[in-house]
Amino acid sequence: MLLPSLRLFALACALLFFSCTARVGKSGGGTSGADVAVLGFYNVENLFDADDDPDNPGDDEFSPGSDKAWTSARYGERLARTARAILDMGSEVMPGGPALVGLAEVENARVLRELIATSELSASGYDVLHYESPDSRGIDVGLIYRRAEFTPIYSAPLRVSLDALADDGSELTTRDVLYVKGLLLGDTLHYFVNHWPSRRGGEEASRARRASAASVVRTAV
Repeated sequence: MLLPSLRLFALACALLFFSCTARVGKSGGGTSGADVAVLGFYNVENLFDADDDPDNPGDDEFSPGSDKAWTSARYGERLARTARAILDMGSEVMPGGPALVGLAEVENARVLRELIATSELSASGYDVLHYESPDSRGIDVGLIYRRAEFTPIYSAPLRVSLDALADDGSELTTRDVLYVKGLLLGDTLHYFVNHWPSRRGGEEASRARRASAASVVRTAV
């Protein structure tokens, strides 16, 4: 996917695995390898560490004593597999991994830091942007970016209010949308990392929740 020059917008939606190529035209009218970047999105599906966080009941099933028997060894293997998948995104045009990757279903900033510290990604010079979301499952969105390719100048979590109640009568909460503004290929990129509410309960019954998230993004754009 080729994106137009100046004021680039990227909307990373709730897809399992996605990458695109952004090319910004220079004043000379041509392009080269230096003005091509890969942008990615990856739903990593419950990337939890193996430690119990007492403030996050959503991680209880990802612990050594749970039915999943989630151990540090299994967590490490999961990090390595995820890192290899990221490294392969757009590798034919941008070896070393995409310039930036939005990630969905990460537990916290720790798992992002440990992901970029894997042997597969450690040489790529990634950094992390993350904010804790109020999601009832304890999952967030986040962003990793290569410092040599992308320079963030502003970021913020955009809160999505669902105005709905969970089965137990508590307020139903979801993950924030992560908005990041920065410089890529000498131009300004606005990047939104989205993981909207699922269709749990049926498409029609859950439609208003996704509409709430869409409204937040549209307002920001």
